[in-house]
Amino acid sequence: MVLAEIIRSSNEGQAVAPAKALRRIATAPRPDSQRNTPWYTLVYFEVHDEMHEAIQREKRLKKWNRAWKIRLIEEMNPEWKDLTSQAF
Repeated sequence: MVLAEIIRSSNEGQAVAPAKALRRIATAPRPDSQRNTPWYTLVYFEVHDEMHEAIQREKRLKKWNRAWKIRLIEEMNPEWKDLTSQAF
């Protein structure tokens, strides 16, 4: 199982993250509230059988405009909840 995913940063931006980064992002401690360090939430993911499929999908998603990504996220996750526990 290989994932292609979109993450949301604490500053309300979206990014397509490499599949390898998901576990690091998911297990990183949240910064304390006094720092301006962004943190990330997994808001969308797709499961692929092969790594090259996930990489190709991530490359396509990176080229999408913001509105398309938001629509994709909201179809799967309308409340923008953290999906990390579902991905593992």
